[in-house]
Amino acid sequence: MPKSVIIPAGSSAPLAPFVPGTLADGVMYVSGTLAFDQHNNVLFADDPKAQTRHVLETIRKVIETAVARWRM
Repeated sequence: MPKSVIIPAGSSAPLAPFVPGTLADGVMYVSGTLAFDQHNNVLFADDPKAQTRHVLETIRKVIETAVARWRM
């Protein structure tokens, strides 16, 4: 099974050679998830709890995008 790069709509452009998610051989890999907006501005700089919520929401979007693509 070929690998598939997963970048949810509204995600920031990758700052390094990492993408939000990769689907390969039926396994979902998530990497490089930070509390950035779509323009790579840091969000909630003084609120680690809000940053964590944002990162978890981003991971949820990566997984939902991968599942939607997998079901096609």
